[in-house]
Amino acid sequence: MYVSKYNIIFKTPEEEMVIFNPLWGAMDFIDQEEVDVLEKIKNSEDCYGEEETVAAFQEAGYVCMNEAIENAKFAAEYQEFVQHMASMPENFFIIPSYACNLACVYCFQKEMEKKYEIITDDVIDQVFRTIDTIRAERGNKGRPQMSIYGGEPLLDNKKQIKAVKRILEESQKRGFKKLIITNGVTLKKFATMLADAHIDEVHVTLDGCRKVHDARRMMKGGQGTFDVIVEGIEAALEKGLQIHLRMVVDKNNLEALPDLLKFLDEKKWRDFPNFRMHVGRTYECGTVSISAYKEKYYISMVELLRYYAEHASQLKGVDFTFRRLRRTLYTGKAPSPLFSYCPSCTNEFVFDLRGDIYPCPGGCGDTQLRVGTFYPQVEYFDIFHKWRSRTILRIEKCQQCDTALVCGGGCPLENVAEGKDIFEPACFPVKEEMQIGVNVLYPQLVQLANQPQPAQEPCCGTENPQEVISIDEKEKQPQCNCAEVKIIPLDEEEE
Repeated sequence: MYVSKYNIIFKTPEEEMVIFNPLWGAMDFIDQEEVDVLEKIKNSEDCYGEEETVAAFQEAGYVCMNEAIENAKFAAEYQEFVQHMASMPENFFIIPSYACNLACVYCFQKEMEKKYEIITDDVIDQVFRTIDTIRAERGNKGRPQMSIYGGEPLLDNKKQIKAVKRILEESQKRGFKKLIITNGVTLKKFATMLADAHIDEVHVTLDGCRKVHDARRMMKGGQGTFDVIVEGIEAALEKGLQIHLRMVVDKNNLEALPDLLKFLDEKKWRDFPNFRMHVGRTYECGTVSISAYKEKYYISMVELLRYYAEHASQLKGVDFTFRRLRRTLYTGKAPSPLFSYCPSCTNEFVFDLRGDIYPCPGGCGDTQLRVGTFYPQVEYFDIFHKWRSRTILRIEKCQQCDTALVCGGGCPLENVAEGKDIFEPACFPVKEEMQIGVNVLYPQLVQLANQPQPAQEPCCGTENPQEVISIDEKEKQPQCNCAEVKIIPLDEEEE
């Protein structure tokens, strides 16, 4: 018999352990005697008297009759993954300008803003021609998402705002979901414009309460921005805009998180159905990874998770990632295997004002990281095709790794930014992160084991669904009144 190479075993706060197999979609509690049975099978020892345990292992996929069965399962899951990715709608970004009115201490685009340039009408036209071609070639599946990014897209400049309006109009014509990622300084002024444009979501950042935030996200003249951003958020909420508040954390402001949560409750923002929040970290690649910033302030995901584990009582309502593990809790099913790390390897396209194409927003502006051009003509570089073909099947070191189907080979941008081969793994301590998740979520895992009926499916993008209040007829998706705070997953670092 053959013991699956994808079995991962975690300790729990009690004597029992958790075994997880991402290929077979299995997760169970086991004890030391059952672990010993796995070792016997691995060592081809007799398991006389343990037939029931062996049969249970076989049914779950922890053990197979031979390796060929697992290889066939791997091939089938990969084909399902490929088909699923091919059916996913695109995730588009447009950068109308790299200019910004802030001087954030952790900005990863400091070297990009050489002069104030704004996207032209000709470039916008070509962006959407390129998008239309991409959609036609991919089969026009689903409802794509268009995010307007920067720099700061809502700079108070007539030419730039005109360009942003045009991008929103063209996106609306095509039925795209529309997002804008702004620092919030001019949000109050443009809230009506965004509401009139039927924008679906506004992302805005607060890094703590006034003193903490203003020391990190200040105007270029040094003025604080907290008060004006708060006014902008309030105006946007009153207009009915969906606000996605982000807090970017590092070692300098993590302790300020509880105070920000108190502020949100005082403002009653979390009572709004059109408000949600997450907490993220700064980028770990590109210019940040080679700057003094990382040495001074950067916080790893493991450190972030440990902070949550140690301060959970102060952070009620805050979800520190564990997205895939939480999905198990709310569906009763273990996560599907992950063959590639993030959408940059499948369906993400970033177009900037200079006519360049980037695989993800984390690399935009650094021409060494571009994967093609779209203006004046469309050209995809060789690195684009490598990026799109990057799965764990193309990464030799992932072939024997038991966590490959959990991490998907790690962030390709991190490798390219550091001059490494894109087909090298970008490893991170996934087991340690998952172990913290098991420790934190242990009570829920026990409850799931004792009550195997799946709980309510996640319905609005959060992992803690509340009462379902309606069904969106257009999206055919359940809508709920979730307003949970959450830490974004490993593949969604912050700018």
